[in-house]
Amino acid sequence: MNILTRQNFESMQLAGQILNIPTSKIKESADNNKIILIKKKKYLFKYSTITETRNFKVRRFTFGKYKNKLIKKCDDLSYLEWYIKLPLLNAQFKHAIKTRIKDLKTKKND
Repeated sequence: MNILTRQNFESMQLAGQILNIPTSKIKESADNNKIILIKKKKYLFKYSTITETRNFKVRRFTFGKYKNKLIKKCDDLSYLEWYIKLPLLNAQFKHAIKTRIKDLKTKKND
């Protein structure tokens, strides 16, 4: 019996949705190290052996009036304070925004 971790299963589902390939075909390819042919394209899926989470530094805004601008160059304190309260903001974004807010407040007090 094969046991799929939640991460493996969700990755297969996501790949299936993006590539428009049935999850069962992706699993078959990964299980058997077998190339599958879908719409004249060849695919080979493998299980990931990575067990650690990769951290990355957030440097730019991803949406809003400062989209693609560097966070460290944003001097709009009210915008940063609004942005930090967004409910779906991940930890890396929160850290970058908090750091910028702290820098601006320190600069203001000098």
